[in-house]
Amino acid sequence: MVPDATVSLHNSATNATRAYTTGANGSYFFAAVQPGRYEVSAEAKGFAKVTVVIDVYASQTANQDLVLSLAGLGQSVQVTTEEGVIPTLNVTDPQNGVTRSALEVASLPIQGRDYLTLASLEPGVQPTFSPRGGSLAITSGSQAGSIAANGGRARETAFQLDYTDANDWEFGGRAQGRNLMPDAIQEFSVLTSNFSAEYGVKSAGQIIVVTKSGTNQFHGAAGDFVQNDVWNARDYFDRSGKATIIRSNNYSVAAGGPIIKNRAFIFGGYQGSKVRGAGFTSVALVPTQAARNTANDPVIINLMKQFLPLPTGATSDPNVGTFSSAFSSPTDTWQYVFKFDYRLTDSHSVSARYLQSHNHFLLLFPALNTLPSFDTDFTSMGNDVSLSDTYLFSPRTTNQFRFSYGRAPTSILGQNGLVSPRFEISGLVGFGALQFFPNTRLFNVFQVNDALTHTRGTHTFKTGFDVRKIQDNTFLATNANGFFTFASLNAFLNAQPSFWTQLFGPAYRGYRTGLYGFFFQDDWRVRPTLTVNLGIRFDVQGNMSEVNNLSSDLDPTTPGNIGAAGSGPLGIFRVGNPAIRANASNVGPRVGFAWNPRGGNFVVRGGYGIYYDSFDFTPLTFGRSVPPLNYNFSLTGSAISGQNSFGNIIKGTAPIVVQAKNQVGGFGNLTNFGGMRTLSRYMKNPYAQNFSLGVQYRFLRSYILNVGYIGTKGTHLTALFPINPVVRGPAPATSLADEAARLPQFQASLANQNGPGNTRLDPRFDEVGFQDSVASSVYHSVQIGLTKEFSREGLQFRASYTFSKSIDDASDFTPEQQANDQSFAQDGRNRRNERGPSNFDIPHRVLATVIWRIPAFKDQNGFRGRALGGWTFQSIQMWQSGVPGTALAGTRLGISDVNLDGDSVPGVGIDNTRANCTAGGAGFTLGNPSTIPPPNQRGINGALNSSNFLYTQPLLGNGGNCGRNTLRLNSLTSVDWSLFKSTRIVESGPLGSGPWNLEFRWEIYNILNIPYLAVQGNNWRTVSSPGFGLVNAAGATRKMQLALRLLW
Repeated sequence: MVPDATVSLHNSATNATRAYTTGANGSYFFAAVQPGRYEVSAEAKGFAKVTVVIDVYASQTANQDLVLSLAGLGQSVQVTTEEGVIPTLNVTDPQNGVTRSALEVASLPIQGRDYLTLASLEPGVQPTFSPRGGSLAITSGSQAGSIAANGGRARETAFQLDYTDANDWEFGGRAQGRNLMPDAIQEFSVLTSNFSAEYGVKSAGQIIVVTKSGTNQFHGAAGDFVQNDVWNARDYFDRSGKATIIRSNNYSVAAGGPIIKNRAFIFGGYQGSKVRGAGFTSVALVPTQAARNTANDPVIINLMKQFLPLPTGATSDPNVGTFSSAFSSPTDTWQYVFKFDYRLTDSHSVSARYLQSHNHFLLLFPALNTLPSFDTDFTSMGNDVSLSDTYLFSPRTTNQFRFSYGRAPTSILGQNGLVSPRFEISGLVGFGALQFFPNTRLFNVFQVNDALTHTRGTHTFKTGFDVRKIQDNTFLATNANGFFTFASLNAFLNAQPSFWTQLFGPAYRGYRTGLYGFFFQDDWRVRPTLTVNLGIRFDVQGNMSEVNNLSSDLDPTTPGNIGAAGSGPLGIFRVGNPAIRANASNVGPRVGFAWNPRGGNFVVRGGYGIYYDSFDFTPLTFGRSVPPLNYNFSLTGSAISGQNSFGNIIKGTAPIVVQAKNQVGGFGNLTNFGGMRTLSRYMKNPYAQNFSLGVQYRFLRSYILNVGYIGTKGTHLTALFPINPVVRGPAPATSLADEAARLPQFQASLANQNGPGNTRLDPRFDEVGFQDSVASSVYHSVQIGLTKEFSREGLQFRASYTFSKSIDDASDFTPEQQANDQSFAQDGRNRRNERGPSNFDIPHRVLATVIWRIPAFKDQNGFRGRALGGWTFQSIQMWQSGVPGTALAGTRLGISDVNLDGDSVPGVGIDNTRANCTAGGAGFTLGNPSTIPPPNQRGINGALNSSNFLYTQPLLGNGGNCGRNTLRLNSLTSVDWSLFKSTRIVESGPLGSGPWNLEFRWEIYNILNIPYLAVQGNNWRTVSSPGFGLVNAAGATRKMQLALRLLW
């Protein structure tokens, strides 16, 4: 340890230099350092100067020991090149995460050129949507979050662009219009566990993107990426023998340089994309001509003519055929970004960045639509401005202040303007406009944050605040056009729905909230080889309110009368703000350590912390069905008859429709207020306890091995569950004979589930879905990672293996956005039975990314060097276990509500009754019909389970005894490769640019053309469906992309 040594930090790109004088313990520290490559040098009286080159990444502390030699023994100088930087160990904190450099972001074969693909390639991470298949969300645009990190829900990951807010505050995930072009990204970080107290708002992860800045040299890139079906393999279910048509162009230009050398710098970029064709093939089950001929109802006949094509393939059922469709998503996007950096003095610098983007595409819902024309037209814009000010009060004290404003208008409308009710034929097909739309929203997010860093002795203190004011002006007309469920094809042909629901009332809301965070962190270097991290964060969740006081919720905790309906077990309505009360006591302590024995190549790290989630507006968005502001009326079974017939409801003349329209805004003389989706205004903010212990070992200079345990315990997670079941229905069937004998009784009970005098717990209401902070989760994992940084052979790779188990009783609270399990309880009074594998439980996941700059002729000297040098190989490899799914009972003996509880999954319309699991029963292989006995041999619709099949139906009035997520989809393998040829044109150009290179790229996605047989919709997991256990879709086949780029 050398006291009074002068340590200098020099950025050769901008010529910025900072200095620090070491204390008695010989340590040094530079705060608020921008990402990039730096020279760190140290000199002291009597010692020779030493210089080391290091890379500094965002959200990480780079540790570099400098060894001084006595002046008399000669000078020790260590200067490394881009292919020789020694990777640094993390000897300062317990944080887990990965940072990807600009080279990786720009070079790895990423389909669609979206950096979020890289986020899904990190240990402990599972993407919510995958173009190869096995998705957790119903669509890539569902915005239910982008990744599930270390057992946290997908919506629990925060997004930052230049350390400021980039979150979608309605549904979670990344805000619209924040998909920064790859050539503008300086680096990309994913923090997954035990990050410092500086980070808040979300508990499961932090995704941080940093925009490039200009330098003293003029550098940039321009190019065009092209895809064409001529180079692609045909879809798995295609029978034409040709690949799906695609025409894709992604073109961009980005450049940066000096305005005033060493002082002022500018960077800018533009990217556009046009895609036509593309997509996938899906197989739908539709009525045959023979079945159509039996229909007499004019509305049904017209619906089939308008929406349902004739089958092109056959099934074992003469009334049901198959129809294959190629889905495509035409896309037009553009964006531009500008960044200005100015160094006022050596101790004071400012920065400003502006991003604007526009996106328009056809948003597909493959989990809901197996027929085309029923998806949505999606349009969004993004405007984001960020200002930052960095001031060095002294070498030991630094302050960073940031301000940002984000604006994001978005609209999701029926495809080609389609406006219609939504129809679902159980076990067969869904058609008509999706019931969740139209949806338009306009976000305004204002943010101010500040962080002050001060070093004193062996302590590095950091304290600051973060304030965000969030506005969500939204129009959402879920179920405004009506939703119908038919228990079977025969019921559809006879115009007899088993269920109808429709929302009435205003659809516009203006939501408001504020988030206030304060933190203090002390990184204490107890000894040169031991650092202890102590932090605490205070997060204040502001009131969740509506700007015009249009808030209403059902409060089961407060007894009282509601107009003419009187009192009941579920309490009263509360009208007015706040919709959710503020929580001011979210205190998150954090502690960790990093021990580097003898200052060598081995580190032990561990930590524990409590991390809180802020509320987004999802509970309020989907809660717009509560009287007196809105009414959601429903009918079931034989109640859909007479004046309230299917035809009259469609025409809008049914008495129940007329009454609902007239009732909006008041209670009147109603004794039944219909169904609703409400919430507790006393909800607590969810939080997660993160704990980890691991080791890190560096060997052979450029390799780092990580082995560790990471766990998470989630508490007060938000769940949606039914609270008003049928309690005065018929006794459950006890045998097949009893079920058959009392079938008319079961059928008649359906008519009494809804409306005045119903048989529910509180007859004043129909179905009631209630949101509250009652769920929990636990996650355990072992994560192994091996990283190699560039060295002389030009090879860099990152490889990891994650072995994990994630268990919860609800994986989300928006059934509309979940693909294979809706996380809606079968019995709201017994939520313990919901405990099971999480929707994102992926026990095994293996990942590897490789960049190999082939060293032969790398200097490209002469003609032969230019011809044979400049080759680079990149690849992404992934294998993972299949994602889980829940087996459903489906319609039994013409009754879709098998357990007769009166509840269906909100927004989806399917019954919440699970299948029965036979003890010792025979399982099946997904996609292999020979392993699935016919329905009359596996207990379907009153038949005996003579085959002893594992999955069957419960008797009427009973819930299924299968747990959540007992099914598994196929495992997924993906191998993507790319090959680049870079040819040197000239060594230098104007404004200090160069070298100038022309780069040709050949990228191949799914190079092995491994067919991933997948599922869409719910038929595959509904035991009464003809499609149970069968695949009806396939992941993306082999696709190629060519690109030509100019780099300087």
